Amino acid sequence: MNKHSFLALVLLGVISLGCAKEIPEQVGNDDLVIPGSTGDPVTVTTTITLADASGTKALTAAGVKTFAPGDEVAVIYMSQVSESQWWTAYYPDVAKATLSAEDISNDGKSARISVSMNQIIPDAQVRIIYPAKMLNPSGYRYNEIDDDSNINYAALATQDGTLASLAANLDLAVYDGRCNGVELPRRIQMENRLAICEFTVRDDDSNDITSSVTRFSVSDGTDTYTVSRAAGPGPIYVAMKPVSNGNLTFSATDASSVYEKSVTAKTLEANKMYPIGVTMAKSFDARATPLTFEAINACTVTYSPADPSLTVQYRLNGANWTDYSAAIDLAAGDILAFRGKNDTYKAPNHRSIITCSDDCYLYGNIMSLVTDYTQDPYAFVDNVELVGESTFYRLFNDSNYGSHIKSHASKPVVLPATTLTTYCYGSLFEGTGLTTAPALPATTLASYCYGYMFSGCTGLTTAPVLPATTLASYCYSYMFSDCTGLTVAPTLPASTLAINCYRNMFSGCTGLTTAPDLPATALASYCYSNMFSDCTGLTTAPDLPATTLASCCYQGMFYGCTNLNSLTCYALSLPQTNCISNWLGNTSESGTLRVHPAIDPDSDVFWIYNNTNIPNGWTVEKYVVATKALAMASWEDVGRVIGADGNVYSTIALAESAGTTAEAMIAYMGAVDDVCEHGLAVSLTDVSDSENWNGAAGAISTWASSHTVPGCSWRLPSFKDWQYLLFGMFINNLRYDSSVNVLLSCVGETVMDAGYWSSTSLDENTARIIIVLIDGDCYLDNTGSKDDGCAVRACLSF
Repeated sequence: MNKHSFLALVLLGVISLGCAKEIPEQVGNDDLVIPGSTGDPVTVTTTITLADASGTKALTAAGVKTFAPGDEVAVIYMSQVSESQWWTAYYPDVAKATLSAEDISNDGKSARISVSMNQIIPDAQVRIIYPAKMLNPSGYRYNEIDDDSNINYAALATQDGTLASLAANLDLAVYDGRCNGVELPRRIQMENRLAICEFTVRDDDSNDITSSVTRFSVSDGTDTYTVSRAAGPGPIYVAMKPVSNGNLTFSATDASSVYEKSVTAKTLEANKMYPIGVTMAKSFDARATPLTFEAINACTVTYSPADPSLTVQYRLNGANWTDYSAAIDLAAGDILAFRGKNDTYKAPNHRSIITCSDDCYLYGNIMSLVTDYTQDPYAFVDNVELVGESTFYRLFNDSNYGSHIKSHASKPVVLPATTLTTYCYGSLFEGTGLTTAPALPATTLASYCYGYMFSGCTGLTTAPVLPATTLASYCYSYMFSDCTGLTVAPTLPASTLAINCYRNMFSGCTGLTTAPDLPATALASYCYSNMFSDCTGLTTAPDLPATTLASCCYQGMFYGCTNLNSLTCYALSLPQTNCISNWLGNTSESGTLRVHPAIDPDSDVFWIYNNTNIPNGWTVEKYVVATKALAMASWEDVGRVIGADGNVYSTIALAESAGTTAEAMIAYMGAVDDVCEHGLAVSLTDVSDSENWNGAAGAISTWASSHTVPGCSWRLPSFKDWQYLLFGMFINNLRYDSSVNVLLSCVGETVMDAGYWSSTSLDENTARIIIVLIDGDCYLDNTGSKDDGCAVRACLSF
C-alpha cells in the first residue's frame, strides 16, 4: 500500500523547520497566442498544467496541488480604455476563468481556461493569480500590475484551519510576465508565494490538545494569522507569508485555557509545507479564574438580585473579597471578579441581572457564582454540576446594556457543567456583544437548558461544539435565533430527538449558507419546527433521512429561505397532514423536492402541490441513491459506509434506502491501483464483548457468515491493521489520539471503548491488545494472556 507519515517538529526551546514537503506547481501554456489588433476583444484559450499529483483536492495532505471544479484563475492585464488625438488612457483590467469538471483532465493535473481580454496593450505586463480569490478586488485598478497591493494578503489574517478551505481560497500562486507583442510566453511557471504550516499542539505535559483548540494564531511581528474554528481533529493548517530568520509567536485557546510559545531565528520558505508540532505553556487558565469583567471603557457594573437573599462577593483588581452592596465604578482596565454560593439566580417571577454601562470583557468560570467558597476558594474549579433550576436565566440579558458585554480575544468564558437543569442557561447571553461562544461539554441535556442562549448575538460567527446525544424538550429552541453573523452551524450528532428540541434553533441566521447534517432517524413532535426559518442565505439543505415522521416534525422548517431550491426527504409516508406544513413556504419560486423511490408523488395524498406543503413552482421527483463500487473507493470515502451489496454510501440511511445493510465504515485508504487490498474498514459494532484470544478469530468467522460483502474478507485485525484503522498510518507510538471513534460517532454507530484483541501473537501465551477509549485515546503497546477475555472487532479488507 502507499503510506505517508509526517514528522512533527516539537517546539521546545528551538524548532527545526527542515525536511519540508515541496509544493511543486507549474503552469504550462502551450501556444497561448493573442490574435487580432490592439482594439479587439480577445478570447484566449490555453491549458494550464500543475505538477504530478493524486486525488482531487486542490491541495493534498502531501502538499501536491490539483485543480478542482469551481476554481477561478484571474488574469490582470493592461487595457486601453480610451483614446483621443492628445492622449491615450491605459488602466489595468482583469479577466477570470471558472473551471468546470469538463475543463479538468489528467486526474486534476491539467485544466483548460478561456478568458476574454478587452483592448489589451502589446508588450504589456500580465499577472496571473490562482486562486482568483487572492486578487485584491479594488487594488489592481490603481497600481502597477506586478505590485503586491494587487494581492489580497488581508485574506490570510483570518482562516478556518482546514486544508480544503486553504486550498480553495488562500494557496496563492502567481505568474508575472510580459506579452511579446500580442503573445504570451509559450511556457509559464507559476510561483507559490506562501508557506503552508500543518500544526499540531501539545501542552507542557506533552498532551496533544489539537482537537480542543478553537483559536490558534501565529505572528511574525508584522503579520498575524488567526484560525477560528470549532473544536475538532487536527492538524490546523495555516497559510502565511515566508519568514526569513524571524521570530514567531504562537497562541492557542481551548475551552478554558490560553497557551503561548515564542521562538527566534526561524525560516519558513515559500512553496513548502511544514509539519510543525508546537509544545506550549499555559498562560491563562479560565477554569481557575472566577467570573470576571474587565473594563474596556470606564463603566459601572451593577448586580441586581432577584431576591435579597441571593448575595454575592466581588474582588476589584486582585484585592480582598468584599460583600456586594452597591454598583461598582470601574476605570478602563479595571478587573472585577464575582463569586457566590447560590444554587440559582432566579426567584419566582424575578431574575437576577449583571449589567455594564459601557463596554467590558467577560471571561472566567461561571461556576464561581454557584460554588461554596468558605472551605476552599477554588472549589469552583472542579464543580461541573448545576443544582438549581433556571440557574443563570437571563443573567446578562438586558435590552439597554447587554450589548456592552464582549468576548476577550484570548480569555474565554467557561461553562463547564455537565449536569444541567431546566432553563439553566436560558437567554443567558441573549442580545450581548459576544463574538465567541463558550464550550458546552454536556452530553445529556435538560428541558429548555439552552433556550434563547445566544439569541440576537449578531457578532457571533462560530457556534460551539454541541456534543449532546441525549436531548430534552425545547433544549436548543431559539438558541441561535437572529445570530445574523453566524456563518457555520455546529454538528448535531443526536440520532434520537425530543419534542421541540431544535425549534427555531437557527431562525433568522441570515449568514448561514449551508445547514448541518441531520442524522436523526427517530423524530419527535415539532422537533425541527421552524429550525431554519428566514435563513435567507441558505442555499443548501441537509438531507432528511428519517423514514418515519412525527407530528409537525418539519413544520415551517425552511420557511422564508428564499434562496433554497432543493431538498431530499427519505420519508416513506406522512402519517400526519401537518408534518410538512409550510416547511417550504416562501422559498425559491422554483425548485426540486426529491422523495423516496417508494413514494408515488402523483397519488400519495400528502405529497400535494400547494403553498403550505410544496410550492407551486417546485417539482417532485424520486431520488436516485448515489453509489460507488467499493473497488473505486478513494481517500475521500474515509468515514463512509460499505453496504452488503459491495457499494460505498455516504450514510447508513442511504444504504438502507438502496435496500441494503451498512456493514462497515472505511477507516483507511491506500491507492486504488494497489496490487492487493487498497483499504481497510472496521465493523460498525463489536463482534464480541469478551472472548479469549484463541476464540477471537472463530468468533469473527461465525459472525462474518451473516455479514458478507462481495469481494471482501473479514479478519481479526493484526497489530499493523489496528494502526492503519486507528490512525491512517503505521506508527509505533505507545499512545496516540485516534480519529476512528469520531468517524464512527458521525455515522451513528457504536464507538470503541475497550481492550481489543489483535491477531499478532507474541509467544505461546501472550498476544497484542489494543486499548481504545471512548474519548479517542489509544494505547498500543499492551500485551495480555491469551486466556484473558477481551473485546473483538472485525476488520474488512478490500
